[in-house]
Amino acid sequence: MKLNLCVLLLLFVMLTGFVAVVSAIEEEKMSGRMVLPGSWHGSEVVAKDGERWMALVEDQGGFDLREVVIAVEFVEDAVLDTPPAKTGKKVSVADGVEPLALLRNLPRLEPGRVKTSDILDRKFNAGKPTGLYFEGMMFELELKCDEADYGKELADCPMLLSGDGRQQELRSYPVSRPGTVDQSIASEAFPQVFWAGDLDRDGRLDFILDLTDHYNVSAPTLLLSSPAKEGELVAPVAVFRTTGC
Repeated sequence: MKLNLCVLLLLFVMLTGFVAVVSAIEEEKMSGRMVLPGSWHGSEVVAKDGERWMALVEDQGGFDLREVVIAVEFVEDAVLDTPPAKTGKKVSVADGVEPLALLRNLPRLEPGRVKTSDILDRKFNAGKPTGLYFEGMMFELELKCDEADYGKELADCPMLLSGDGRQQELRSYPVSRPGTVDQSIASEAFPQVFWAGDLDRDGRLDFILDLTDHYNVSAPTLLLSSPAKEGELVAPVAVFRTTGC
């Protein structure tokens, strides 16, 4: 029964248009790879046991990048497996290290201390901006609907990143009742800021944002400033997309 419900939900996600922040083709174009520690559906994990990855680790009130060797082991998938099957994969790091994220194929990243942003609110509120401070500058992430869409039952609204004199649309969301106190993301997604700071050490702000667009989908996405195009703040370089079932 669990398997049937899971398959039905995944079909619903595809048929209703609640797709991931990037398509499979766009993901293939990304140079980097990312995975989070934990247990996942086996097909979602590209990492292999014994590989060397860069780990973003919280330590002494800040964050470091460290080169680590990861462990990937097959485990029972609580949703999809019937014992004794083990198709799930558990990702971990030895020596008690618990990284926020694991990154690979990103030559701009080197081991050492990284500057971190002050985040005022990690979860996006559909009705107000999320603020971040970095190097004396204020950055904002805002789901901003056009005034022409106010009064509609549903509208497609861009998520905007602004700061340092620039503004960039990261993606868009279906928003219910835009411009009202009841404004919300129609797919019941809960985007949030995982982390923000200068990961590539170019003096500009980088992000790990969960740009999920469905309550059953997680899409932590690494956006770096160094490969950004002229006039933009960041460019997506890696994503780790998972489903809850």
